Amino acid sequence: MQHNLNGVEDEFKITYSKGNFNGNSNYTKRYITNGQLGNPKAHAQINFVNDTIIGAFEISIDKIKIKGKTNKQGFLDGTVLLKYYIKNDSIIETRKYQDGFLLEIEKRNASTNELLVKLIYEDIIKKLSQIKKQEDNLYFKISDKFFGLEFNIDYQNFDNRFVEQFDGNKILQKYLCLFDSIHNNNTSENTKKSILNLSEDLNICTIMRKIH
Repeated sequence: MQHNLNGVEDEFKITYSKGNFNGNSNYTKRYITNGQLGNPKAHAQINFVNDTIIGAFEISIDKIKIKGKTNKQGFLDGTVLLKYYIKNDSIIETRKYQDGFLLEIEKRNASTNELLVKLIYEDIIKKLSQIKKQEDNLYFKISDKFFGLEFNIDYQNFDNRFVEQFDGNKILQKYLCLFDSIHNNNTSENTKKSILNLSEDLNICTIMRKIH
């Protein structure tokens, strides 16, 4: 008797060194139909250095696409592209970062190219310029602590500079943490760590910075 086997195969290829993620790590999803393994339907490629995401990353899973990079310190840097769905609308979100600081968000309808959101964080750009020029009598500095994806420099809860981050932050958090479960399964209960740290403490992946 022949059985029709259907399911999903999730394959992780991870490079370890001294118990830490080091090197390229890959994820692939394939569907099994009638016992036959199909072509890859999802993939992710992320490079780690001592458990920190360093360099380019690219993810394509469940209609979600993410492409970007972090610098040598593990901070988001340069352009980060996201494609996702809000209800039935396909959204392309483009973010610009500088050494862990969020500088710009743009959202467009992927089907019509209609501009939905355009935010430039002029307050941050100005402060970074002042710090770089080492202007006298500044009342702020770059924080010694590192932060998660939420970028909030005393913004009100209803401020678009805060609100318009939510959808993209949720997606980045979910998919950049893709390898967390694998890491924690190979780590003792007392030393479990998160690849993407969302607290105010320096941890595995210090993805953002702040001025205070």
